[in-house]
Amino acid sequence: MRPIAYVNAIYSLLQYGVAVLTRRVRQAPMPFAVSIELTNMCNLRCPCCATGADLLTRPRGFMRTDLDENMADTLKRYALAANLYFQGEPMLHPRFFEITERLRYLHGTISTNGHFLNEENCKRLAVSGLKKIIVSYDGMTQETYSSYRQGGDHSVVKEGIRCLAGQINRQKNTPALELLFLYGRHNSHEMKSAKKFAGSVKASFKVKSMQVTGTENVDKWIPDEARISRYIREGDTYRLKKGPARGCIRMWTTAVITWDGNVVPCCYDKDAIYSFGNIYEMPFNEIWNGNKRRTFITNVIRERDSYEICKTCPQGLRLFFK
Repeated sequence: MRPIAYVNAIYSLLQYGVAVLTRRVRQAPMPFAVSIELTNMCNLRCPCCATGADLLTRPRGFMRTDLDENMADTLKRYALAANLYFQGEPMLHPRFFEITERLRYLHGTISTNGHFLNEENCKRLAVSGLKKIIVSYDGMTQETYSSYRQGGDHSVVKEGIRCLAGQINRQKNTPALELLFLYGRHNSHEMKSAKKFAGSVKASFKVKSMQVTGTENVDKWIPDEARISRYIREGDTYRLKKGPARGCIRMWTTAVITWDGNVVPCCYDKDAIYSFGNIYEMPFNEIWNGNKRRTFITNVIRERDSYEICKTCPQGLRLFFK
């Protein structure tokens, strides 16, 4: 129990409301959530993913295990939630379990493609102190699954999920297991079967609308069902559904940190173009309350289209479905 963290979270939400109303940002509260990128490398080649499609222009690598002490102190004091992923597959990190153990107090969440769920790893995940483990499970057959999860093995993932579910069910105070179905035209016919499989292993099941990069083969991915889509069809083209005209609560409350220490505005800055600073070069407090970040979030609060990464961001739209 960390009372300061809860007070900070409440204060942060109140201050965000004031900033949106006045369109002014003074000193923003400390973040009560954080996304930490363990690596931006992946074993798969998903065509609509910046990592899988090899669209990232920044260097590839693994986060240092000695996470900057200044940042670690901030997390201990203020953070209530942590996602230990951003780009890439977090379980590729050669010292993955050392990092999760070091950040155990955050009760974090990981999202994995499920190809590293062997028996030993499942045993360790079940007692890791993580709050939630999300496994991407986008189809019930190899053909459907690998049409998007290119380079993936459906049978390996399915057996890994069963193994992990078994280990979790043997323990107390274990992570919640969630199967995430990235919904597109290619796999919509298998969604109900995937949900049934999730129920058989006592996992929760969520459906996520797909983001499509570029225009090539766009009809292959965007589903017909408009309710579970980020896009609206207009004749022969598609346009993104629009969220709020200004403001972004996730950018206000959540720090996103790349594997090499850059603090970026959000998960849409995949190439760290708008980095506010590096935690290995300056104190995190100075980065979070610095002029670069204050100017950025002020502009976003006044108009979301101030920056390219915000123009295609679906923040404010419903992206997850049961």
